[in-house]
Amino acid sequence: MKTIVWILVAVFQVFLLNHNLVDSCHEVTSFFHGAAKAFINRTQSPWNWFYGAILIGEDEGIRNNLQIQSFLTLGLYHLIVVSGSHIRGLQVVVTSTTNWLPPRIQSWIVTLVLISFTLVNRMQASCMRAFLAWCLGSFGQKKFFGPRSDADLNMVVICLCLAIEPAWAKSLSFQLSCSATLGLSIVRSLELEKGIGNRIAESFFCTLLTAPLVFSIQPCLSWLVIPSNTLALPFFELILMPVSLLSILLPFIRPLTDHVLIFVFGFCSWLSQFENPLFCFEERKLDSWGLVYIVFVYLSWRLVLPYYHRHRFWKNQLNPNGNSFSGT
Repeated sequence: MKTIVWILVAVFQVFLLNHNLVDSCHEVTSFFHGAAKAFINRTQSPWNWFYGAILIGEDEGIRNNLQIQSFLTLGLYHLIVVSGSHIRGLQVVVTSTTNWLPPRIQSWIVTLVLISFTLVNRMQASCMRAFLAWCLGSFGQKKFFGPRSDADLNMVVICLCLAIEPAWAKSLSFQLSCSATLGLSIVRSLELEKGIGNRIAESFFCTLLTAPLVFSIQPCLSWLVIPSNTLALPFFELILMPVSLLSILLPFIRPLTDHVLIFVFGFCSWLSQFENPLFCFEERKLDSWGLVYIVFVYLSWRLVLPYYHRHRFWKNQLNPNGNSFSGT
């Protein structure tokens, strides 16, 4: 019920008040973003555009870059849009390098780094969504919203973002970030066993929820999307994000990291040659309907989930040797 209230608050802000709060921070965020951009470009590299896109949300002209076309074909563009994967990857890097510190100090360092990361990304829609999700998940979920599932939390975060900046309702990067995260949350609510089956389910639901939005920039959906995301999601968080961050902090290893990117984009370009579209959608329209679609999927999931758990409960009762049911 609380989530429905948040949805109504977001609708009221988007369609009636339409008051943008982020604009008041424009000068501060522009300063941080400009300083970070200069820091990245202090070392010449043909891949600076990628480091800028993945680390500080520098997306000017990125969709027209020929090297990014294979990512669009394989359905991996959402990995370049700054989102929850970036926040998690950065959190893992900072946590693993400060695990020798007391927990309270380590927590403050992680928080300051993520705040700085959000500022250098100019508080862009997808980055703010990921940062607010991390804040509520780490500090305020139970205190302010009660014990809820990840999907409920993500929907509250979407509404908070729209309350802060209603113009984000028409942002493609924001919609992609919201839909991909909702797909991951739905899979977690199914309580599947860890393994390749769970990874395929995550890729399937991410593809299912992001596909209608991807059609606004890519008219066809390839059969390669699900296997590509199955392999790319862990590779991105564990390798590509840390490597990109290290290449910026330690410029003397930039030639090595550049070769890693050459291999990754070369492999994606080779793989995209086997594209065989499953279906195409020629009429491209993108507006706030994308968020209407996300809300519809969320409400449908809330209606279906109790029946899924009820079915699973009785299945476990009839099969005593199976895993015991644990409710959400």
